[in-house]
Amino acid sequence: MGRGVHTLREIREQPSALRETIKANADLSRDIAEAVVDRGFRRIYAVGSGSSFYSSVVCKHVIEGCSGLPVEAVPASEFVYYAPVIDDGTLIIATSRSGETSDLLASTRAGKERGGVILAITSTEGSSLAKESDYVLATRGAEEESVVQTKTFSAHLACGLLLAYHLGRARGPLPNERLQEIARDLDSVPDVVAQVLKTSEGRMKELARKYLKGDVFFFLGKGPSYGIACEGMLKLKEMSLTPAAAYPSGEFRHGPISVVEPGVTCVVINPLGMGYRDNLRLMGEIKGKGGSVVCVGSGDPPEPSDDFVRIPELDEYVAPIPSVIPLQLLGLYRALMKGLDPDRPRHLKRVVKDVIR
Repeated sequence: MGRGVHTLREIREQPSALRETIKANADLSRDIAEAVVDRGFRRIYAVGSGSSFYSSVVCKHVIEGCSGLPVEAVPASEFVYYAPVIDDGTLIIATSRSGETSDLLASTRAGKERGGVILAITSTEGSSLAKESDYVLATRGAEEESVVQTKTFSAHLACGLLLAYHLGRARGPLPNERLQEIARDLDSVPDVVAQVLKTSEGRMKELARKYLKGDVFFFLGKGPSYGIACEGMLKLKEMSLTPAAAYPSGEFRHGPISVVEPGVTCVVINPLGMGYRDNLRLMGEIKGKGGSVVCVGSGDPPEPSDDFVRIPELDEYVAPIPSVIPLQLLGLYRALMKGLDPDRPRHLKRVVKDVIR
């Protein structure tokens, strides 16, 4: 079997996985949201490792924005050692593909000992995480053979967005019109992802070839798109063994921009939203210093970018799901062009277990 066969197939299967996951969790996420409101939680932590942590970063912004509750995203490997304030007013949203990652299980167990309540978002219903949690949102059709996460990542995001939407309906600060827009966009997102796959697969292969000689990559995004920038960075690292870094867009000006010169490529995730115009200004600054800019975003092609990959216009809280698709493809095709197998990146395994503490 050829290189990257599993990863490419799983990227292409995301529309069906999203459709099944949203259908299976629509009512359950509403019931869980109502229980969360009834229990009067004062704080929420979103915890995960690797791709699951970066989906937690996205969900931090979306759940906080929809519910009005404070949410902090924390890597499981940090949470277990430096657990913040936890009591019976704390909800811990723990995300994991396998539900068996040592860092995450140690975090949730420590959280429960201190009175916290656990909500699992997982792709493995019979896992230790699912069995030990108070509430569970499980993906459907997102099983993966590849080591790297692709369709589990987007399916986990869908679960988090469903929860955020229902929290918003139950107690949040958003106007009803905005919530209705989020609901419509979330309902349409499987078809939108299918459209993005159709329009971007060949395009990302072209861009992987165009920037193949580049060896310095930055991924930049604001708000929920920062989590997508992190995931794009991770996909490029994992699959193509390319050093890369991710920053909140505005923070790039505070130091990292000093390394921009010809040969440096910045991938900016820029859907229409609150940070859209500032991202345009940043792209112009990068171009002015000789760097290359690839923009994955909505609206018209921005003048400061060298290359533009269009994502259909969606609410800023739903846009992260289709925005990640081109970044997954970029990592895949760069890996294949380097003669690597993105299905089995070196030094990595599907589940990090038996971490000694």
